[in-house]
Amino acid sequence: MTTHAGRLPQSRTASKSAVKGRKAARAARSAFRPRRIVTSLIAALALTAVGAITAIEVFSARAGHPAKVVPYGRVTNWAEGHPWKNWVVLLVSAVVALLGLWFLLAGLLPGRPRVVPLRGDDPQLAMAVTNGGLRNTLAAAVDDVQDASDPRIGIGRHKIKVKVRCAAHEADMVKEQVKRSVENKLDDVRPLTKYKVAVKARTKKPS
Repeated sequence: MTTHAGRLPQSRTASKSAVKGRKAARAARSAFRPRRIVTSLIAALALTAVGAITAIEVFSARAGHPAKVVPYGRVTNWAEGHPWKNWVVLLVSAVVALLGLWFLLAGLLPGRPRVVPLRGDDPQLAMAVTNGGLRNTLAAAVDDVQDASDPRIGIGRHKIKVKVRCAAHEADMVKEQVKRSVENKLDDVRPLTKYKVAVKARTKKPS
């Protein structure tokens, strides 16, 4: 008789299920990724305007009648008469650099999503719940806690803040019960983001 110590191999079914779960999570994140509509629109309009002006200047110059939409002569004369250390030149350069940095960060950093993607098992099916819907669902979970009232839910990127009203002598117990109830509801809803739950009790005087 021989024995072998070590981790038992996972079943193929469990492995396939885990792979499908990861694919479904990536699909949900991609489907509900926030769009930078305003920033994209500004960048598109700016690039379109610059491209149109450039095309007009090039074709009109080749035709022998420069349009001179942009007064290049004035710009050149002004630039030749102002050194790099001039405060106006530095200000213009700083503004251009900040605009470029703004567009760069807008393209790299994610925006604030309007919905909360949910975890699923099918990569072809992406599900989400609105922030308002999630707040209402969690508020209903808080209402299930005895002695807790007037719930207020705040949803951050990785944290959910819950404020409830209760009697002062029950604050610690109510906070613990509310936290457990909200965490259980999050397990049922299955959002992709792993939220940390923080509960704050607003005490009321006994009647």
